[in-house]
Amino acid sequence: TIRSYESKLGQFVYAHPDKNLKDINTNTIEKYFQSKIQNKKKDIMFIKVKTPSGAYKKAIELDSITCWTQKTVTNTRRVFSAFFTWCTNKDQAYITLNPMKEIEAIKIRSEVEAPECNVPFSDEDAKTIMSYLDEQDKYAALFCRIIYYTAIRPGEISKLRIKDVDLNSRTITVRLNVMKNPKKVKPDIVHIEPSLLEELRKLNLQQYPSSFFLMSNPDSENFVGEKWVGKNTPYNRFVKAL
Repeated sequence: TIRSYESKLGQFVYAHPDKNLKDINTNTIEKYFQSKIQNKKKDIMFIKVKTPSGAYKKAIELDSITCWTQKTVTNTRRVFSAFFTWCTNKDQAYITLNPMKEIEAIKIRSEVEAPECNVPFSDEDAKTIMSYLDEQDKYAALFCRIIYYTAIRPGEISKLRIKDVDLNSRTITVRLNVMKNPKKVKPDIVHIEPSLLEELRKLNLQQYPSSFFLMSNPDSENFVGEKWVGKNTPYNRFVKAL
């Protein structure tokens, strides 16, 4: 992304304030990578500052010290390779030699272990969260249960209509125009587990037009309505509950 380029290249420029492009060589880049892997300096963050004469990026020193993991090394290689390849493009040719060409052959390795992130909820966590949602946000609770029991994507759930839910055959049909995957040629037919079936029966779906959306209105008693909600609506409610 653009932010990746701004961050990685911005940090590199900040570390070499007196160098021009023509001064950057393979050795410069390799030393920079090793300094970030064995980092002992405080992290830098760039913020945009607006002044009457224009905006500029200002470097702010943070309290944290971060050492690059192997994943960061790999991602930064890609950013640098793309940038310096662009710099040697014949249309502009800011430099004639690409310093990243030899870097590709140098094995730069990091033994820094990445901190755990996106850790799944434990069974105990899940019970605590669902108990809270059942009391405080029944809409988010049902939305979570549909995801858990069916593995249907949030964006697809938000566009399910009453006609897609057949409680007699215990199936949910995910129509082609609702699916995220455009390569599908047939709708997905998903089985409704007994626990979810019990929850859906409480909505009394038979009293609504078949064209109404299943998870339309977070603030109504049965959630059914004429308009579909964006996938971020239940997500934001879930995050608030967390």
